[in-house]
Amino acid sequence: MQLTKEMIHDKGDFITAFVKKRRKQKGLSQGQLAELSGVCRRTIQNAEVNILSMKVDNFISLLDALDIFILDLFN
Repeated sequence: MQLTKEMIHDKGDFITAFVKKRRKQKGLSQGQLAELSGVCRRTIQNAEVNILSMKVDNFISLLDALDIFILDLFN
C-alpha cells in the first residue's frame, strides 16, 4: 500500500482532533497545556489547526503532557 498525500492529511486531521479533545477532557486551556508540556501556547494553537506543522520534539512533549501514547493514535 502506497501512502498518498490525502492519507497523510486525513491522519493529521484525526490526530489534531484527538489531541484537542484530550486537552479539553483534561480541562486544560491551551496556556495550561503549554506550561505542562513546555511547548509555547502559539505552537499549541497552530497544532490544533494543523498538527502536521509541529516539530517532532514538540509533538512528543505535547503527547506526554496529555498522557497520550503514540500507539493510541494509530488504533
